[in-house]
Amino acid sequence: MFTRQQIADACRKWGPSLAGNTGIDGVRLLWAISGCESSFGANCPPRHETAFDVGGRYCATALVAKYGPLGASSFGPWQIMLVNCGQPAGPDDFQDVDFAAQQTINFINSRIMLHERATTVAQVADAYNSGDWRDNIVPQRYIDQCQGYYDNEPMPEPLLPDPITPSSTS
Repeated sequence: MFTRQQIADACRKWGPSLAGNTGIDGVRLLWAISGCESSFGANCPPRHETAFDVGGRYCATALVAKYGPLGASSFGPWQIMLVNCGQPAGPDDFQDVDFAAQQTINFINSRIMLHERATTVAQVADAYNSGDWRDNIVPQRYIDQCQGYYDNEPMPEPLLPDPITPSSTS
């Protein structure tokens, strides 16, 4: 579990690295997806995805062999699948909100923005939820929820740094 402040801070740190010249605000996009996937960090336990397990359409064989059912699960505030991480990742890595945010933005950049060439928040949300915005699977409720969070859900203000106390010289 993470606080909304932690999620907002990670969004501000990693969101600006969103690829593409689409006008999509990467900070708001990460914020919106975290709302859909974990209620802004409040609900982050691993979620098993049957399609990625043994016998499933997208079986992540090596990850399932290494981690069992957790190899076919999604993790963290953005509920990213291990198989979608750009670097080797294990279940425990997602206790670090920055790691989770970085893996999420890297996946969105490489798969959704650059490979699938998404240009709208709706297309990104569709692809993030269903695998490809160009197919016939359209998770409209998820897309609408993501767009609503992107457009309307306020983020906590950035925390101000602690004031610098002057050092005393004697």
